[in-house]
Amino acid sequence: GAAPVREPPPEGRPKPSDNVFAMHPARAAPTPPARTQPGAPGAVDNAGILRWSGRTWSTMPAGDVGPLRDVAMISREDGWSVGENTAMHWDGTTWTRLGEAFDGRVQALAAFEGELVAGGAFTKAGSVGLGGLARWREGRWQPIGTGMNGTVQDLLVIGEDLWASGAFTAAGGVPSSGI
Repeated sequence: GAAPVREPPPEGRPKPSDNVFAMHPARAAPTPPARTQPGAPGAVDNAGILRWSGRTWSTMPAGDVGPLRDVAMISREDGWSVGENTAMHWDGTTWTRLGEAFDGRVQALAAFEGELVAGGAFTKAGSVGLGGLARWREGRWQPIGTGMNGTVQDLLVIGEDLWASGAFTAAGGVPSSGI
């Protein structure tokens, strides 16, 4: 259910000092989801994912991913959450686990070209080599190029471009300074 929280800042989004530590604007949804630190003051509850309606916060479960790392939403009925090494898909009613677990931490998610992209400190999911960057396609995790030679810490979509930042010196074999 919905419960009031503090007044949002003028631009309508929570500030980091309001205990929100990650949010991703939804592509087709009118408001962004956010996640809060479990037990943080002002949190609606410890469910993990909060949605701001413009007036109140409401909660939704984060799926069984362990400690929640990131959330990416395309709409209220299409989204993903990721924990330590597991990703789940939200269909508007239930969460479903996506494929095999990663062999390392997943740090970031992005909805890109209608697909889920995951980045982090992993090299594979099951037996599929991924190089810290993967997309969910055709019911399994698939590599994006040859990946990175280090950890992807964040993903961002701007227009038709996917941006990755992190602790890597090459992306797809091309020298890079972490972007």
